[in-house]
Amino acid sequence: MNKNKGTEMKRSSKAENILSQINSKTKLGDLRKIAKDIKTDHELAVELWSTEEFLPRLLAILIMDKKTSFRRCAK
Repeated sequence: MNKNKGTEMKRSSKAENILSQINSKTKLGDLRKIAKDIKTDHELAVELWSTEEFLPRLLAILIMDKKTSFRRCAK
């Protein structure tokens, strides 16, 4: 998803699978269904946040562990 392939970090197969489900026509309700299936997965949320795209970041917010500092992990 990131145009600069040289700086793109290695993503897990789980993140790649989820990113393949998200496109420009994905609605918030669809993201909520995906988040409900995933439940809480902070490491996956950090991976999705690193894409710097709007819809994956929305999903990351829905699945992140609110007790863990997201700011420290995202850097």
